[in-house]
Amino acid sequence: MNCGLLPSVAILVSFAGSLGERGIEYGSFTRDDLDLEVTGTIALLPYQAARCQGRLRNVSGRALGPIHPLEDSTGWAAILGPGERPFAQLRARMYIRDLAGEDTSGLRVSWKARSVPIVLADNESVWASKVLALVTNNLEPINDRRDRPLFVEVGEYTLQIPYPYFQRPVFQSSITVEVRQPRGDDATICKQLRADEKLAVVMASPVHVPDEDQLPLLVELVERYPKSSYADYARFAVARYHMLGVGWVMEHRSGGRRAALEVIHKLRWSRSAPRERRFKNLMSTYGQRAPGRDKLLAAIVNRILDAGDHDLPARRKAILELADFDVVSTEERAAAIAEMEQITNPDFPYRPNVLIAMRAALGDTDPQRTAEIEEELNERFPDAVEWLEVLASTMTDAEWTAFRKRVPAEAAPGEPRPAAE
Repeated sequence: MNCGLLPSVAILVSFAGSLGERGIEYGSFTRDDLDLEVTGTIALLPYQAARCQGRLRNVSGRALGPIHPLEDSTGWAAILGPGERPFAQLRARMYIRDLAGEDTSGLRVSWKARSVPIVLADNESVWASKVLALVTNNLEPINDRRDRPLFVEVGEYTLQIPYPYFQRPVFQSSITVEVRQPRGDDATICKQLRADEKLAVVMASPVHVPDEDQLPLLVELVERYPKSSYADYARFAVARYHMLGVGWVMEHRSGGRRAALEVIHKLRWSRSAPRERRFKNLMSTYGQRAPGRDKLLAAIVNRILDAGDHDLPARRKAILELADFDVVSTEERAAAIAEMEQITNPDFPYRPNVLIAMRAALGDTDPQRTAEIEEELNERFPDAVEWLEVLASTMTDAEWTAFRKRVPAEAAPGEPRPAAE
């Protein structure tokens, strides 16, 4: 699995698990029982992402289980960057989806992993792949914490990650990621990202939504440097802008009469509050549902409050605008799909995320294309935690157990894949 457009280096990594819930009592196993590793290739440029594939294989000669979930959490990572500069207590963020504008890790996959016990026969494996791109420094004050790009400087990064997390005994291995010097168009874009960390975060993330000021920068980047290794990151960010996010957030966008009544209820509830407080209340509520559109949202909210009770037609029109504010139009969906259709590199780290977002944008408009997307996800990315998150609430326990043991198309069932030369 080549996770970048550049020559690559081999990696070895353990993936974090978590404590049992819902009555599952996990077994305690040693390195003689389980082989926990990732063999693949990772090399990238600054401000890009790395997808890592983990494999947990039973080498004990007997059946083992229940095992700790491999897909449940990235856990805590001690990170050592270039120049022997340690970054202690950094959380390697694993974003799967957004929900009402909030970035969250896997909720459905976590529940499923903790409620369905997995038992491995001898030489049987489970797989999980995830992306590393952003970190949060948990030593900072809570109000100052924010996502930052993980791979910034050129050089080697070593990430030590435990498995299972919060449980003994712990297997601890490391990932070595090589960040290479950008050249040509890539060097030009990298310089721009180094000067604008917010833009760098939006491009490195699979879920962050660009704001209105960032959209022209992303569009210009794609148009001027279409063959750059950063171009697909920008295309996916533009698509997220059109979709107001990715994945499940679209399930909550109904618009219409019910949404209009919700706006009216909020206005009545805060009728006695000062105008500034009413403004902040509406901005907070609808800003979460439609991230990146603050200027447009502020204009609509101000029209509602300015109209008050003396201009009911204008007020009614603005309320309907706000009710449909977080509904993705047919034109916006089409624009998002057009951007994502241009992301054709099969080894783009966010390829599963793109396919899932495109599936959501298509809805029921193109059953054949949706079937093709699901086939690619099932064959190439059955281990991707993003796809597992989609499937977690749709499968029976037996279906889930069988799918978790499914071997990705590029992996051999009986032995680790060879490292790159």
